[in-house]
Amino acid sequence: MKISMLLMICIFLFSCTTPQTLTTDGPMEVASATFSNGNGESFHDAVVVGGVKNQREGVAAEYQYISGLHGQRGQDWFLVGQTVISNENKIVDVVEIQLNDPAFRKVFFFDATGFLMKK
Repeated sequence: MKISMLLMICIFLFSCTTPQTLTTDGPMEVASATFSNGNGESFHDAVVVGGVKNQREGVAAEYQYISGLHGQRGQDWFLVGQTVISNENKIVDVVEIQLNDPAFRKVFFFDATGFLMKK
């Protein structure tokens, strides 16, 4: 079971679009996106992203959530890295950002179980 989940995650990582090429015409806003449960500070307190139809909207909603807290992407914050972890029947998208202050990075955990494998 663990090997098949790891294989699914690897396939996802190699098949998904990179965050920088999510859209070519500016940030995508997902009006239907909802955010509930955790504060996003750990795997167990992951923010649950709802109201999205697929992986593309889910990732866009994650960036929308971060922008609501820290301002405009590419101006007030920058994407450092993004990875997926899985455990306890939950898939979590981990997003690391850099704020304008080079000494300040922040990591967000988003529960992507509901949208991650949807195209």
